[in-house]
Amino acid sequence: MKVGFVGLGLMGGPMALNIHMAGFELMVYNRSAERLVPFAELGIRAASCPAELARECGVVITCVSDSPDVEQVYLGKGGILEGAMQGLITVDCSTILPQVERKIYDKAAELGVSHLDAPVSGGVKGAKAATLAIMVGGDEIAFLKAKPILDAMGKNVTYVGSSGSGQVIKLANQTVLAGNMLGLCEGLIIAMKHGVDLDKAVEILSNGTASNWTLVNQGKQMVDCDWSAGFYSKLFKKDLSIVQTLARQTNSSLPCSALALSLYNALSNIEGGDDMGHQAVLKVFRMLSGLE
Repeated sequence: MKVGFVGLGLMGGPMALNIHMAGFELMVYNRSAERLVPFAELGIRAASCPAELARECGVVITCVSDSPDVEQVYLGKGGILEGAMQGLITVDCSTILPQVERKIYDKAAELGVSHLDAPVSGGVKGAKAATLAIMVGGDEIAFLKAKPILDAMGKNVTYVGSSGSGQVIKLANQTVLAGNMLGLCEGLIIAMKHGVDLDKAVEILSNGTASNWTLVNQGKQMVDCDWSAGFYSKLFKKDLSIVQTLARQTNSSLPCSALALSLYNALSNIEGGDDMGHQAVLKVFRMLSGLE
């Protein structure tokens, strides 16, 4: 089966390469040509537009930034559904509004196309190692057909339920991640203010009841003031904005994610803040605590 892939950024690039490494015939598309170079060197053909991928491939996967980008890729001029044939399976690995996925699902179904929302978690490290968690919404039969390809990108691939449900669980994941990140920042500030060795602090916390993925995987980065991006802070801010949109739509009280969004807004005011890793929110805590 030929697989098409749209969006070869920090996450999408490694994900697409893992599909190729798993033995699937791959065809790619990306708006900026420089992202296509590593694929051309492997002999992987690039499409002129997403519609061309849809005409030539049995499965098309997308991994782009935000809801408007996803709508453009699927529904815009030269988009996937413009070139879609009956029986095509499309898989969106972006993190966006669930209602946008449902809109695409409905329009795809009119053409005999099965659309899955399949956002991922695990960062660039997980994308490169093919250990991503992938949570999938849509028709289960389409999920089962696409699963061998998803298995090439992730270690924990789970069918959640109807269209949009993959996005809902991903946004729940981001809410929990925000709480973990804010808690870690506060813990490190306490340690800094009282002169505790920060490497020891991370080691001890990582082996106690406070342990979590953020602490284990990013605690050392934060201690070393390494703000390089495995996941851009601007994208985490986008995800938290979506969480707050869902909260307003359902009259839900989500104060932790609201506070996190406010702090990431503050990070955006620091030069280069948007393009730092999401662990760089510690800089805001340091400034508020008189440490910068």
